[in-house]
Amino acid sequence: MSRSKKKRAREEQALKSDDIQGFLAEFQNEGDRAVAILGAGLLYVWLQRLLTAYFVDDAQQVEFLLGVDQPIGSFGARIRLAYCVGLLDNPLHALLTRIKSIRNDFAHQLHGLTFNSPDIAGKCGELRATLKFPEGFQEPSRAAFLAATMSARMGLWARIASLEAKNGRCKVPEWKILGSWGVRGVHQTAVNSPGINTGSSRKSREWTMLANRLDEINEELLNQVCSEQWDESPTLEFKAVLPQPAPDDKPKQEFLKDVTALANAGGGDIVYGIAEINGKANARLPISESTHPADATQRRMGQWLESGVEPRIGGLDMYPVRLASGDYILVIRVPASFQRPHRSKVGAYWQWPVRSGTHTADLTYSQLRDAFDRGATLGERARRFRDERLTSVIAGTTGRPLRAGPRCVVHLLPIEDLSTVQLDAVAKPMLDTLWQAFDLEACGFYDHLGNWVRQ
Repeated sequence: MSRSKKKRAREEQALKSDDIQGFLAEFQNEGDRAVAILGAGLLYVWLQRLLTAYFVDDAQQVEFLLGVDQPIGSFGARIRLAYCVGLLDNPLHALLTRIKSIRNDFAHQLHGLTFNSPDIAGKCGELRATLKFPEGFQEPSRAAFLAATMSARMGLWARIASLEAKNGRCKVPEWKILGSWGVRGVHQTAVNSPGINTGSSRKSREWTMLANRLDEINEELLNQVCSEQWDESPTLEFKAVLPQPAPDDKPKQEFLKDVTALANAGGGDIVYGIAEINGKANARLPISESTHPADATQRRMGQWLESGVEPRIGGLDMYPVRLASGDYILVIRVPASFQRPHRSKVGAYWQWPVRSGTHTADLTYSQLRDAFDRGATLGERARRFRDERLTSVIAGTTGRPLRAGPRCVVHLLPIEDLSTVQLDAVAKPMLDTLWQAFDLEACGFYDHLGNWVRQ
């Protein structure tokens, strides 16, 4: 072993010893609540060190990912992640999970809880079983918790040392990918390299809408769509002519089916006034303003949707793109609905369509059942999230410090995070938005590094 490696080994050993001795010395005279919460806090830090040693070598991105206000910022989330990527074996995972449970009990009950309380004592008994204490060895529950905490901490340290010794850090893939951001979203073209079959030189079809915002769609973009023969996709469909009232209501039924299918899938744009051939945009066929006024057309379509789709689709937009000739092309932007499944009316009957690839199909029995189940659980997930956050506020364990005194707590829940909807490139601008926080005295926001910037 080289001198530098020996020095590092001595430093690691010293750090390990100082952590243990410092922890035990500091908490000898602390109350049970402090021991439980801060003991779990020690493991929280070491879990972060373990994940940092495993993730790619990009300190800024990893630090941001592991921030306390990020999806894997909680103790429980880090335990699950470390286990799912194979960094924890079953015994260590069980030990950390039980320590987390004890910590949560102390954090969420404001008073009257000690290590001698029946529930806590029972969980400490599970810690003894996990650590395989000698039969008949019954040290106090508090001592068992401390022993479990130290054992878990040593286990995490050993795994970090193993990762470093075996160079087990994740590597950034060396695929040669060219990326560029344009009005259509993110385009990626694979360059010839070992193991990648690029096929045609033509760019692959993208799951994207015409543009991020409707007001970005103009005549120039529509000309580009036709000249480049953009492909139809799961989120983009071209229609040559508007649906018109007819005795058999077929155009109306087809319109309702197309809109409902997108709402039941990932959302998308339906473009009226562009012809397609073999699934590719071919030519503009502008809608005459004199024959089919845009305002009247939108009112008629809106009435059809109100009477022919259940439940109503919130957030749907109709945008007439004005051309130099005075005519227009109509873009209907359908959101990925969080109230799905929706159904559309066909005569005296109802159907449950969904966009599948570049065509529309009916939801199968299992898909329909899953859609109803998912919709029913969104409200419950939102309520559970609110209850957990309120508990954290009361216990003083929120990621951001809160001022002492009376508080009014308002939660704005991003529903897309509670559902299984996959956001596509159209959500890119949302990633650049700074989350804002307000109080009664000032306004400010947290920047991407978590620093508070007061306005």
